[in-house]
Amino acid sequence: MNYNLPEVGKAHFPEIDFLKSVAIISVIFVHTVPYDMHVKVLSPFHLNQQVPIFFILMGITSCFYFKKLQSNRIAIFSKTYFLNRFERIIVPFLFVFAISLWWGIHHNKCDIGFMTAIGKLPVSGPGNYFITDLLQFILIAPFLYKMKSKSPRLMLATSFTLDFIFQLVSPFITVFDKYPYLYSGCILRYLSAIALGYYVGDEYMQTNRIVLWSNRNRFILLWLPISMVYLSVSIFMRQPFPYFKESWGHQNIISNAYALVLVIMLVNNYHLFGSNIIARGMVVIGKGSYHIFLAQILFFSFKLSFERYVNKSNLVTGLLLALLGNLVVTILCGLLFWQGEKYLKKLFIHLRQSGGT
Repeated sequence: MNYNLPEVGKAHFPEIDFLKSVAIISVIFVHTVPYDMHVKVLSPFHLNQQVPIFFILMGITSCFYFKKLQSNRIAIFSKTYFLNRFERIIVPFLFVFAISLWWGIHHNKCDIGFMTAIGKLPVSGPGNYFITDLLQFILIAPFLYKMKSKSPRLMLATSFTLDFIFQLVSPFITVFDKYPYLYSGCILRYLSAIALGYYVGDEYMQTNRIVLWSNRNRFILLWLPISMVYLSVSIFMRQPFPYFKESWGHQNIISNAYALVLVIMLVNNYHLFGSNIIARGMVVIGKGSYHIFLAQILFFSFKLSFERYVNKSNLVTGLLLALLGNLVVTILCGLLFWQGEKYLKKLFIHLRQSGGT
């Protein structure tokens, strides 16, 4: 999603955008195809890694941005940071919120309550919880970076401890059973994935590679087999670890090493994809991935998915066509949304400058 900010050193990291495009396409896929179908193709090892991958990328790109602020001698707890976050994340969300509110009122389906204040849309849809996580991330990101600057290992250990404790106590928090959105929208459940992004961010930014077998990163290789066994068992059991909540069984602190290795493998080998039109198109999709994500929330929450035309007589063909239709519509709408916002920003800046001269 397009939450990354100005990078340090290298002018642009197309591999990050490429990976975000793969993840957002996976999001649309899993929101179209029923879980009991895509799990048959071992989706916990690929399609269902999209959410932890996004959180890892949040850590990496946030690391890039704070480095940029420091290089410009701007404090990380600054007006610049919060204005940037408001412009890039909250402004597009407010636009989507207005559309959701209008649709809800028009169709008498508005759901306004205390969770509205934390990012739940009036007509909520798949993935809405990520917005709530993102709003929390805006607040905690400077603290994580400050801790990482002093001691990356301490930042990692603290984040892992908080994440693990949260997962252990979650089954006993009754409000999560009554309001599952609050569990899904709690940033603590992905704190370890974000911390991993921060941890590898500096190395990647400096060398454009992440070396798994270095002394610094060797713990990831030791952790990887545990993650893979856990994911293998999750294909047959909703939650292989009985002390965690049953939901989100294959996306938690135990499996995050696997998601991180996927990220590392792609960014280290992005050059193998070349610079053909498909690779360039994927990079464009990655740049607009946040807006595509917002568009797909509205698309699915408004029950516009082509999946409604699928029935037993055309199950396979129908799902393939529904997936293609959903991808085309949500990606095009998201890219138009992204480009339209960019145009309006440029127009606003131009008018403001013209008025001031």
